[in-house]
Amino acid sequence: GLGTERRGADADLVLAAAAAGARGADSLLAAWADLVARAGHCEAASRGYEGVLRREPPPALARAARGGLAGCAVEGGRAALAEGRLAEAESSFRAAVGIGMPDSIVRVAWLLIGDARWANGDTATAAEAYRKALAGGDEDNAVVKRAEEQLRKLLGNPQT
Repeated sequence: GLGTERRGADADLVLAAAAAGARGADSLLAAWADLVARAGHCEAASRGYEGVLRREPPPALARAARGGLAGCAVEGGRAALAEGRLAEAESSFRAAVGIGMPDSIVRVAWLLIGDARWANGDTATAAEAYRKALAGGDEDNAVVKRAEEQLRKLLGNPQT
């Protein structure tokens, strides 16, 4: 048992990765980062995703790690937006857009860039961001619907 000592999650990860070998370590690290991100600790999760990407993993694992990084960038941006730190929020959302995947996260990032720009009084950039959130989206998609609503409110007309 651990007794009164408490090992951190990082120590557990190191032990598990050592046991898994190099190939399994990358998958384990990505899975750990996913769990940590879901628990609301994106700073630590991002370090895990970045560690996976530094090792040039197989394409599917690289896509998963990039998606995790993009999701964490959006979450960081949401927190900044909620606190009124608009420039920081937009920077985080643009980082997610820069990762470019998955499409669902990129679409959310564009929507939230629109919200941040609108809150900052830049309606032209907000409208452009909302249009990017709409581009190629399914009309039943909740993010697409919200981008349409925001664009209608912003432009003051019923048509996008």
